Order: sequence, then C-alpha cells, then structure tokens
Amino acid sequence: MLVSPSLISDYMRCPRKVYWKIHGYPRITSWNKQAIDRGTTVHEIIEEYYKGDHESKTLTEIKMTLADIYHNKVIMHDELIEKELSSFANFEVFRKEHGYRIVGVEKELKLEYKGNTIYGRADLVMQRGQDLTVVDWKTGHNGIVSDDIRRQISIYMYMLGASEGIV
Repeated sequence: MLVSPSLISDYMRCPRKVYWKIHGYPRITSWNKQAIDRGTTVHEIIEEYYKGDHESKTLTEIKMTLADIYHNKVIMHDELIEKELSSFANFEVFRKEHGYRIVGVEKELKLEYKGNTIYGRADLVMQRGQDLTVVDWKTGHNGIVSDDIRRQISIYMYMLGASEGIV
C-alpha cells in the first residue's frame, strides 16, 4: 500500500477522511474545487518560476516574472492567486537574503517502512550550510501552524534525511 505524509496526518485527525480519499469522496463542493484549483495553479507557477534564472532577481524582477507566468497560465483574474504570488515573492527575497539555495523543486520522496511505501512531494527543498529545509506551500492558509502541518513537514524531513543518508 502506498501512503503519503498528508494521508498519515489525515488518518490521525480523521480515519473517515482517509477512507474517502481511498474510495472516493461523496462530492466535492464547487468552493472546495475552486480552492484546490487555485492551489494547483499557484504551485505550477512557482515550479515554473524556479525553472528559470531566479538567483539574481530583485523583488521587482521576481514579481514581473511571476506576473508573466501568471498571465500566460490564467485566463481569469484571481485576486487570491495574486496575493499568494506576492507572498511568494517576499519569501524569495527572504530566502536569498538569508543564504538559502534551492536543491529541489517538487522533489519526490519515497521511503519503505514496515512493508509500506510512504511517498510524498516536497514543494521546495533548500540548503544553507549543512542544514536542509523543506517548504510546503499552503495556499489559503490562515497562518496557524497546526499539528497536521507540523506532522506532515516532520515526515517530509525524515524522508528527505533518509534519502540523503542522514537518518
């Protein structure tokens, strides 16, 4: 059976949710589908941004690059996507100012554990010195880091450490 860190977090919070994920949800509301689509779009734009030259860009250049990608990808104006991209641009400036370099974008992680395969995809892996950091974009996030988010990131960090031979 293949499991992911988010599936483990979901199970810890609500086993029924995992059942629905495996066997299909009764119905996804249109609001929830819009939020999922919005998050997917933001992830795709950020992934495309990192494919280009990103290390030398200023905040203005980052925003211009993101706007170009956004306007080539999205037909309808979406203020929430634009807000997420603005936050990402500020994050990118912070990352560079603090000496983090990118070592993985949408990095697939896989770990065998007690006969099960745990898989996941880290949105971003950064390194500063010997330290690795996993970033998981949470679009629509309220700013509170829940136990579920902590658990998911902890599992990603363990998986990353195992794949790098650190654990």
